[in-house]
Amino acid sequence: MNIKTTKKRGFTLIELLIVIGILSSMAAIVLSATSDARSKGRDAQRVSQIRQVQLAVEVYYSNHGQYPSMHSTDVEQNWSDLLDLLHNEKLIAAAPAVPPVQLTFLEKVAAFFEPTTAYALNTKIQDPLYPTQSYGYMPGDTPLPFQNFRIRAKLENLGNPVLRNAFSGKFLYTDSDPVSWPSDPQEQCAPLAGYYCIGPQQTSSSGFTAFEPGKPVVYLYPTHRMPVSVKVSPLEVQESIPDYGNGWNVIADPDGTITVPGSEQTYPYLFWEGRSTAPIVDRSQGFVVKTPEIAGFLADALAKQGLNEHEYSEFVDYWAPRLTTDKPYVYVYFMPRADYDKIVPMDISPKPDTEIRVYMLWKALDRPIDVAPQDLKAPERTGFTVVEWGGDRQQLP
Repeated sequence: MNIKTTKKRGFTLIELLIVIGILSSMAAIVLSATSDARSKGRDAQRVSQIRQVQLAVEVYYSNHGQYPSMHSTDVEQNWSDLLDLLHNEKLIAAAPAVPPVQLTFLEKVAAFFEPTTAYALNTKIQDPLYPTQSYGYMPGDTPLPFQNFRIRAKLENLGNPVLRNAFSGKFLYTDSDPVSWPSDPQEQCAPLAGYYCIGPQQTSSSGFTAFEPGKPVVYLYPTHRMPVSVKVSPLEVQESIPDYGNGWNVIADPDGTITVPGSEQTYPYLFWEGRSTAPIVDRSQGFVVKTPEIAGFLADALAKQGLNEHEYSEFVDYWAPRLTTDKPYVYVYFMPRADYDKIVPMDISPKPDTEIRVYMLWKALDRPIDVAPQDLKAPERTGFTVVEWGGDRQQLP
């Protein structure tokens, strides 16, 4: 009997090489996708971190009328106040007296702001996720000292959509010595190079400009302690204190104190910033005010619209320095409530008995213009009262 045997055939060298090549390509694709996802995650963390610092710096401005500077006769008190603010807003565990090596990002910010290092403009805050790069806080020197700043982070992903809305251009430090000005693109706000900068919209002497809406704040005065839900509907809410999420759900007291449920942190008002559609302006109406008289005018105009002394004083403290330019006059326009409601609807539950919403637009003028004074009226404040004030940081074109 003849038995036929079949010889088993193995893989040829070429087949093995082809399989190895395919597996290597697949591994490279998987690794690339994983690496890209990780870099995007790190970038998101960087953006979130510097935005937290931005909020703290804006609250500092509300308290002091200027942004923190690195060149000031009272710089020690400035930075001490900012450290306390970062701590009170729970952005850092405590204000570090000595900057140790291992710190969270926000603790490094606080250490960087500490007076002993405040004058070292070339000192940067090390990015713990990106050893070759650093964060930067850049206070401006013009048009008004300490009225502007940029916070910068270097992103890994140059295709990150957030860079489309980043500030761009050269930004100056408070130091007036040209030798200290940043000349390296790495010391500037350059989105094409991956540098993400945020901050208020005012210009520097280099011609830097960008749009960002102003600071609306919402006061709540119920007749008794109760939960309140507040939602605003611009095109986008970008910043908020406390965190906006899908709307604020807070506990409000008759004295205006606001508490987030489950938290011991209290707030005097709800703060938000965002983007909305173009404002509605009737340029035949408004007010033309001499620049030195702007603070007194604002206080009087806001009182006529129903704001109490505490509310309009906070408005004046925030806005008067921004409207005080080198121009001799300022055009001021208060958007009528019906127009403002169209652009930024606000929904509050339970429904207030009294709502006051004030939104200001303005433009610095070389000479006065002819406008009819607006008729400003105040509703009677009864029952559950809600007051909101805000304005546009960008001048009218």
